[in-house]
Amino acid sequence: MSGSIVEAGFDTAYANGSVSLMSAELGASVEDGTLSVGAEGTITKYEGGFKVPLPWSDKSLNIGGSASLGVVGGSAEIGESGVRFHIPIGPGISLFGLGGSVSVK
Repeated sequence: MSGSIVEAGFDTAYANGSVSLMSAELGASVEDGTLSVGAEGTITKYEGGFKVPLPWSDKSLNIGGSASLGVVGGSAEIGESGVRFHIPIGPGISLFGLGGSVSVK
């Protein structure tokens, strides 16, 4: 379960990015070989990344990161295609949060 007041972004063949204002995420699931857990609230969250096409396949290496202002909790996702996380800088509640992701899709 997740939601935000304002969310905007873009997704092209080689890059993606998004920004959300006043967002919250709560849940735990296993879906298509991916374990996701999270309890997170942010005032503002920025996410972005780039895609590197893998030769001789129809897949790409996706490398990304995230940054947030005003964060409570965190989230993580690990599965067959890669890993993603977002955590506060500090114990539990923090002014700043950082994250990263690496996947093959």
